[in-house]
Amino acid sequence: MRITSISLLLFVACSHVFAGEGWDRLQKAKDAFSESQKKQEATFRSDVAAALLHATHCEVYLLDFEMSDVIEDSPFKDYPSDASYFPIRPYRRESKILKRTEVKGVELQNLLPTLAAVIGVTQNTYGAFCHNPIHGIRVYEGTLLLLETSFCYSCSNFYMTYPYSGSHWVGMRNADFEKALSAIMPIPEPKNTKVKKP
Repeated sequence: MRITSISLLLFVACSHVFAGEGWDRLQKAKDAFSESQKKQEATFRSDVAAALLHATHCEVYLLDFEMSDVIEDSPFKDYPSDASYFPIRPYRRESKILKRTEVKGVELQNLLPTLAAVIGVTQNTYGAFCHNPIHGIRVYEGTLLLLETSFCYSCSNFYMTYPYSGSHWVGMRNADFEKALSAIMPIPEPKNTKVKKP
């Protein structure tokens, strides 16, 4: 009986050792995948930023700051989701469009370098774990949509839609961009107070 008990203890101990080694190997594989994905996402953002410099026009939106409930039957496979609403894709929600304006010519050329610097950020800080959209933008080269995203200045983030992996948050650290977009689409009171950082 004693030999059986000792054998059982040894078996359990060995199982934990082997399981631990297996877990380490699996975790290493997951970490490598995560790092590779971060690099691919950074490269994609950089390439999109470069493409933005060839844009012919864009639309800037003033959004409602609030979002709808989660849309179970998501209409976000194509754009726009609705003429009156702007998609907040990572949350599968949308925000009401209060106002819109088209930007082109010199005004567009002044905006694009700042926008490209925001989108092409190498290190993703993700921003806060929230998003209260106040500005939205769609950038085009001819009829081709180059970029669609919303911006939250209090949470310091925007979303990026990646090929095959959906839309995810990207951290934003560029006060010049907030000023540039607000000059094109001013944020009225009282919404202006909501986007200020405490």
